[in-house]
Amino acid sequence: MKNTQKKNLPDVDENTLIYAVLHGKDTIARCAALKKIINVETIIDVLLHDGDSNIRLALIETIGPGEKDTLTRIALYDEDKYVRCAALMKISDIEILIEIALHDKDEDVRNTAAEQYEHTERYARSKAVERICDVKALIYIAMRDKDAFIRQEALKKIDDAEALTEVALNDKDKSVRCAAVRRINEVHGTEALVKVMQQSDDRYIRKYVRRLATENERDKRK
Repeated sequence: MKNTQKKNLPDVDENTLIYAVLHGKDTIARCAALKKIINVETIIDVLLHDGDSNIRLALIETIGPGEKDTLTRIALYDEDKYVRCAALMKISDIEILIEIALHDKDEDVRNTAAEQYEHTERYARSKAVERICDVKALIYIAMRDKDAFIRQEALKKIDDAEALTEVALNDKDKSVRCAAVRRINEVHGTEALVKVMQQSDDRYIRKYVRRLATENERDKRK
């Protein structure tokens, strides 16, 4: 792992810099030395457990977004919420972002993960839906993704009646609400459809539910 930010700096003995980072007492000096180290991987495991959060923040600044494993470890396990947030800003892995958005103990970290998820590429989010099997992650996508098509694709893999009903009643996009109703019908049948109709104030959805319920009854007679 190369620290690509140091190309134009004068030559400095690497061992001296490493010693300054690991044994120095002054935070500013340690951070300055860290940013000059070319081969950061030689001390990265030590820095992940450094007691000074500023050093861990400097480490995040030093490494690139391609260092997925290191950034993920920090985002998941660092004790300082600001350090976790800084790591999240360099992460684009959909599953990791959703996991943290759902489960981190700190609201600011959860919000940062959610915002970072929103900035990921549409194609990446679409492909993630194909891979993801975790129900909570799929529900997160179905309720939170900004793209209506991706929300619909997530709905196709969800069986949870409560979550599907929530989307059917509240999604801002009519096509997504209809997709949730169709999934309810596929998985839970007419009785669940009737419950949706009873709760919905949306005339279009109520009409759509009645149509599906009528089709169900017609199919039973065949």
